[in-house]
Amino acid sequence: LGRDQGELAGQDCRVFYANDEEYDRIGRLFYDDLGDPVPASMETKFVTKDGRIIDVLLNASYLTHGEHKRQAVFTVLDITERKKASAMLAEESTRLQLALDSAQAGVWTWDIKQNKLNWDDRMFSLYSVGQDQFDGSQKAWKKLVHENDFPNAMAKKMAALRGDEDYHCQYRIKGPQGQWRHVRVR
Repeated sequence: LGRDQGELAGQDCRVFYANDEEYDRIGRLFYDDLGDPVPASMETKFVTKDGRIIDVLLNASYLTHGEHKRQAVFTVLDITERKKASAMLAEESTRLQLALDSAQAGVWTWDIKQNKLNWDDRMFSLYSVGQDQFDGSQKAWKKLVHENDFPNAMAKKMAALRGDEDYHCQYRIKGPQGQWRHVRVR
């Protein structure tokens, strides 16, 4: 926060807060917990010595001295970069979802250790099955792929697993009215 111990001696902690309303809010929240021995934490904003406003995680641990005297020890963690990264991730996630929606594409992963496919909602829609109708097993997937296309789809998946090639495949799946539809998978 840019202040040394000497500068803080005798100062009210109000100097860290951007405004009185936030100081009061945090005070109410933390000091209302003084009767609760469980540590508390919350996010707020602090002002550094040079006037920058930063995001912090404020943690309080409560101490008891005697029967009635309670005190709190506070620790402060600068989470500004974490909050920026989180906001950037949320923005990228929104952009990715827009792209997936525009392409009408689904997303799947393969848990190789458990040999299980994990699908997002769009995959269930593309395959015209409900989540209760598909358990992610290879056996369940095989039932959805045209029997003539399955060997090639599986061979390409195994080649990708070995690192021989990227997984690019096209095969047929049964639509909701029994018609066969072509899907491209990567």
